Amino acid sequence: MGRHLGRDFVQSCGWLDRVTQTRVGRWLLDENTPQSQLMLAIFLCRLVPGLNMDALSYVAGITPLSTWRFCLASFAALLPYTLLLVAAGQQFVAFGSDSLAIAVISLVAFSALVTLRKKHLARRSARAKPVPLR
Repeated sequence: MGRHLGRDFVQSCGWLDRVTQTRVGRWLLDENTPQSQLMLAIFLCRLVPGLNMDALSYVAGITPLSTWRFCLASFAALLPYTLLLVAAGQQFVAFGSDSLAIAVISLVAFSALVTLRKKHLARRSARAKPVPLR
């Protein structure tokens, strides 16, 4: 989708010109960049947890990387995560429904505690800042 629709839009907005002014952007958009290096870049970016996969796909869509190479690099990078999640799912099922329920509730509770702690720290730091007098 990014390749067929996005490149024209990004180019009409003038964003490609700004991207090509950077060293990495020039490398990504250069037609002479080897396909194997672009595949490696996609592979490594897919391995990094927390990167937005949709944004990565759109950025890859405006590069000269061929579609089949993009699919191969994405598949190879996402395979370890997929196998890990399948193995974890099998272990949860092997524990039984009671243990599974306890694990899910514990995970949700831990996530909620982390979120509440972040909000609490943000509120505390906002209160601690002195208000400038005018």
